Amino acid sequence: IHAALNGHYPVITYLLNKGADPNVTDSSNNSAIHYAAAYGWYHCVVVLLQASANPDVYNDRKMPPIGVALLKDHRETAHLLTEHHADPNFRDERGRTLVARLLAEEPLSWQLVDRI
Repeated sequence: IHAALNGHYPVITYLLNKGADPNVTDSSNNSAIHYAAAYGWYHCVVVLLQASANPDVYNDRKMPPIGVALLKDHRETAHLLTEHHADPNFRDERGRTLVARLLAEEPLSWQLVDRI
């Protein structure tokens, strides 16, 4: 998880090759793929997906990796996740869809909604 948080692709690759579980979560149920997606570490997301990281795992805030990628405007990473069958139709802890959440988080969100 720490390697993904900091974008350390070689460390992630090494740990996965040594048998590390790509689906381990922290105390908030964030997995390595959550952190890699949130910080836009595209190549880290690639290697985690290749190691069978779950693209639809939810954290305590009911947010999957695609949600954190989109909220942080990492569109390429979000697109990669959809190519690996991540579901963009999730609802957060308040039952809001991604579009509803973006609309609630002004002003940058309107720019993101225009791109969707």
